[in-house]
Amino acid sequence: MVGGVTIVQLREKQASTRDFLTVAKAAKVVTDKHSIPLFINDRLDIALAVGCHLHVGQDDFPAGEARKLLGPDVLIGVSVNTAAELEEVLSLGSDIVDYVGLGPVHATQSKKDHNPPIGNRGTRDLLAMLGDSTIRAVAIGGVNVDTLPDLMAQSRVRLDSVTENDTKPAYRSLDGIAVVSAISAAKDVRTAARELARLFHAASKSIPERPKGLASADNFIDAACRLLQSLRDTEPRVCQNITNQVVMNDTANLTLAFSSSPIMSSSAEEAVDLSKILGALVLNMGTLTPAQVAGATVAGQAANRNGKPIVFDPVGVGASGFRKKTMAQLMDDVHMTVLKGNAGEIGAIAGLTEVQSRGVDSSGPGFKDPATVVQDLARREKMIVAMSGEIDYISDGDRVFSIKNGHPLQGDITGSGCMCTSAIACFLSVTGRQQAFEATIAAMLAYNIAAEIAGAEAEVHGPASFRTALIDACYRIDAETIRKRARLEIV
Repeated sequence: MVGGVTIVQLREKQASTRDFLTVAKAAKVVTDKHSIPLFINDRLDIALAVGCHLHVGQDDFPAGEARKLLGPDVLIGVSVNTAAELEEVLSLGSDIVDYVGLGPVHATQSKKDHNPPIGNRGTRDLLAMLGDSTIRAVAIGGVNVDTLPDLMAQSRVRLDSVTENDTKPAYRSLDGIAVVSAISAAKDVRTAARELARLFHAASKSIPERPKGLASADNFIDAACRLLQSLRDTEPRVCQNITNQVVMNDTANLTLAFSSSPIMSSSAEEAVDLSKILGALVLNMGTLTPAQVAGATVAGQAANRNGKPIVFDPVGVGASGFRKKTMAQLMDDVHMTVLKGNAGEIGAIAGLTEVQSRGVDSSGPGFKDPATVVQDLARREKMIVAMSGEIDYISDGDRVFSIKNGHPLQGDITGSGCMCTSAIACFLSVTGRQQAFEATIAAMLAYNIAAEIAGAEAEVHGPASFRTALIDACYRIDAETIRKRARLEIV
């Protein structure tokens, strides 16, 4: 491997055959020196003349015919943009096609006649079709250091054919990425290649194993107690809140109450620097502005690059088409660790209509099966999903827990849900992304139990006094109180 490059593909649409052959021979000398495979794009004649591998598009020489001429030892890749194209490749089999190039994922200037971008979710759908096939998958189109972490996180696919006792991986993930300008346009191509390789391999290693069986509620209560104690015993961790102006003061104080240090900055100009010191990031779009969205995108992508957990609160997402479009774009650009919302917000993202948004609130009778809603959404989006309400539901796509702690006055104050989101970030700052499920459950237990305690205080006479008492209760709550009062159940 030179820098971070493990394969080189030579693509030239304008040169004459003689000139292309000259360049290909020169490139083969270099790649052979470093034991790196060289692929020729499109031109079967050049691949045969030079003795290297071949990549073909949908309008190029058919892969099956190319295999007959190139023999069994040459690698052949095929560009795929649609499900129908992938079905044709699968019908050929792995004896003919060694890998598929999925894309373009995003719009790219390096290929102006390309098909429409398929996005991260489109890449995921094609990977799901591949399933446990031995044909490998490479993503191409607009892949760079900003888009790669989200692509890797969102495109991996659960393999439902894998059982608990199976030794095969529980997920199908991308086998590689193909880039052009992310390296060729960089000031330092070696550094650019190495950074891309680092991000790719880090994302590949972070793919979780499927949980074997269901842990007990008692185990998660124990974890909540440990995490709260860790928050209390260690130096305050920094939690950046890009949040709405209505609740900024409350969420900052709530963060302090859980022994963490709040930074309430939505500035894109300082987001990259802040990401280096963060324990966790909150993206709350309650008061939506272009500047806030820009800051959230830059901060979120920086957090993805640096492996920092993100809590996304899509406040009022179902209230307008503008909010839906903006939230969808943000979820395309940034991979969230935890999605936390009320029933209306979760329903809007899940594409359901059983519950509607009324501003930032929910209306309607509620979901008939809320546990399945959050589990399906968590499984689809590859993140923890937490739905707040009279009963809270939290899922990692495999397991679903309910929390029945809380107080009715939580629904009577502005920003109660936003404060819960900030509490989740505090607990995530202790665990990072790998234990996000435990951290989310721990935070919601601590926050809701604190609400019960606050609501019972003698000086609480309504919403205003309850808000103050709630922050005080979060400041005072300890592990033993969580252990005694937690009402956590496996659904």
